[in-house]
Amino acid sequence: MTRRRKSAKMSPAAEARRPSREGDLKRKPDDESRRTSRPDPLDPTAKGKHPRRRYQALTLVLISGLAVAAGAYWIRATGKGAPGETADGNGIPILDSRGVEPKVAGLLQDARSKVVARPNSARAWMHFGQACDAHHLYDCAERCYRRAKELSPDDFEPVYLLATILDLQGRSPDETIPVYQSAARLAPRYAPIYFRIGEAHSKTGNLHAARDAYRSALERNPNLAVAHRNLGQILLRMDETDSALQHLQQAATLSPGDGAVLATLAQTYRRLGRFEQADAAVGRARLLTETHGVHDPVRNKVLAMGVSAALAFERGKRLLKTGNFADAIANLTVAADIHPDDPEVHSALATALVQHREIEAGLARFARAAALAPLPARAHLNWGNALTLQGDSGGAQDHYRKALKIDPAYAQAHYNLGLLLESLGRREEAISHYQQAASSNPSHPAAQRLREIGAPTESTDERQPKGTPGGE
Repeated sequence: MTRRRKSAKMSPAAEARRPSREGDLKRKPDDESRRTSRPDPLDPTAKGKHPRRRYQALTLVLISGLAVAAGAYWIRATGKGAPGETADGNGIPILDSRGVEPKVAGLLQDARSKVVARPNSARAWMHFGQACDAHHLYDCAERCYRRAKELSPDDFEPVYLLATILDLQGRSPDETIPVYQSAARLAPRYAPIYFRIGEAHSKTGNLHAARDAYRSALERNPNLAVAHRNLGQILLRMDETDSALQHLQQAATLSPGDGAVLATLAQTYRRLGRFEQADAAVGRARLLTETHGVHDPVRNKVLAMGVSAALAFERGKRLLKTGNFADAIANLTVAADIHPDDPEVHSALATALVQHREIEAGLARFARAAALAPLPARAHLNWGNALTLQGDSGGAQDHYRKALKIDPAYAQAHYNLGLLLESLGRREEAISHYQQAASSNPSHPAAQRLREIGAPTESTDERQPKGTPGGE
């Protein structure tokens, strides 16, 4: 318990890097083999072997593909742990909120009080489950979703959310797939269910079942980019290269910022002998680090309930990447107010403010972040961008050069500095930085700029000026 109370004080940026755990409730394995008797996945009293829980780190796009690590904001349920075993007579989990942010504790206590007041309300149990789910208290959420299903058997959401948290806990596809299939029977038109079934089959190596599930998702939503991506990857593994290419190209059109699509496209082009296109796709993939997840309104509604600083920080970064700067600022401000000494939070908030054209506020946040700790190269790049927008070319150059001192091969910093130098009439210096950017990444826009101004894409000793960035 001491470790958990200490971790509650960690910054949201540190918490975002910490692997997520499933809470403190522990599940007891039953004696009977699943081979001889498959239990009803929705019946908490049914006998059957529960696979050992696998602890796993959760990445930034579940997407919503991807789940956000809530880090230290653990709340311990006092029940024994197996579904149906509870701490009070009504089966309502009792939560210990010591060491938890007051806003998180208040939300959970309020949600629980509604269940206490109305123990036969499926809506109240669902709300409590969603509040626990949003803060990664999956054992508590599991109990709540199962109880909501008992009270409202025709409601799709508790069944679907139950399946997703079983997935997040690392439970076996043999356990999760039947629950997803039960949800599909209740909401046959909801495309994300079939996408998640496809993911589960893919984990087991059942490529044909995964392929069919992804196709079912696309029948319901032809614009589901991640389903095109994953289907393309499956088809490539099945040596159906032409069909794989079709779906991957569609995914790239629908989601041009998904680096995983471009990386798989490169493999596909190579297999088809289209090596120039493969090299171009690899170059573009290097510029894109994020992998986009499935658009899932039901899961997104749960994630939006997260009120901890760590969740606000991760949500703000996701919104920043998607260009929703106003909402990014709102979430990052929450994180900064709770953890005013975290430089990463202030740096991200500064970037969002600059993108929203609140330049002065952004510069102030950059200065505050720098006063707390040395900034990474990306932060200096964004700081330089802010000063460029403000018309401070000298200050912008200084920060671009600081970025390059930290990372001499930082293509974007070379490119931005080159653009600034070219605008100041310092053409030869600009060309040198364009060339260094193109050398780091041949598909970078710097290569196109060199072609536009008729300069060679490779630098020479004579062309390289003394004292250029990177050696500063």
